[in-house]
Amino acid sequence: MDFSQWLSDRKIEEAQQSGEFDTSGFRGKPLDLTENPFVPEDQRLAFKLMKDNDLVPAWIGDGKEIRETISRAIQRAERAHATFQATLRRLEARIDVEAIYAREDAYRAWDKARERFHTEGARINRLINTYNLRVPISDLQRLYFNVERELDRIENGRSQR
Repeated sequence: MDFSQWLSDRKIEEAQQSGEFDTSGFRGKPLDLTENPFVPEDQRLAFKLMKDNDLVPAWIGDGKEIRETISRAIQRAERAHATFQATLRRLEARIDVEAIYAREDAYRAWDKARERFHTEGARINRLINTYNLRVPISDLQRLYFNVERELDRIENGRSQR
């Protein structure tokens, strides 16, 4: 036995004696050796390691990000439209100069919100494109986000999907 082997053995023994290898959270528990029959055999080890370490494949994370981004974008657009509608209702009977300018500001704010929604829609579609390239099965691919359809739904007061 050479010096490096002796030294490493000694360090391991010291660590064992000091309890550094004792992981109380797992000590005495059986190993989970069950396999997921729905995962291809050549990928089972990788999926088990990811599951045991709370990791997910990139495409699953992408799907979650897409859903959250769509939800936030729609909520922002709906709030902006509700503010726009409330402003128009509040000013409906007024014909003074201040009301005219306030209406104009409301229309300008709604146009800006629509523009922002279009920008967010383009970003969402880029995320969907990446997701569609990563997803392992073509049946799981997503359709692109239709900004105009969503704006039409918001403006006409129809409930979300």
